[in-house]
Amino acid sequence: MSHSVGEVGRLTVINYLNFHQKVLPKCVVEIGDQQASIFGAGCFKNKEMSCTMGTGTFLHVNTGCEPASSCSGIYPLNWMDYSLNTSYILECGMHDVVLFCMWLKI
Repeated sequence: MSHSVGEVGRLTVINYLNFHQKVLPKCVVEIGDQQASIFGAGCFKNKEMSCTMGTGTFLHVNTGCEPASSCSGIYPLNWMDYSLNTSYILECGMHDVVLFCMWLKI
């Protein structure tokens, strides 16, 4: 697991015709599509949720600074790590919207 904000690498471009290298600025942000989804929904507080529907359906719950776990296919993700404050989310993903709606009814 890596930090969400911070140096994760550098990119070096080599110009073979002029035989010189150029180091581009540091890569400083790393975020997955599901983590970006809950960020875009503005779910920054503990117990806030977002649901995204596309090819699959994903439900995310912000669990604050404590990672939560489950035995039913719901798993924790490192969501945001900024200024030494790590936040976690629980993710439940279904590959079908209908299955997700049926799961919610249970």
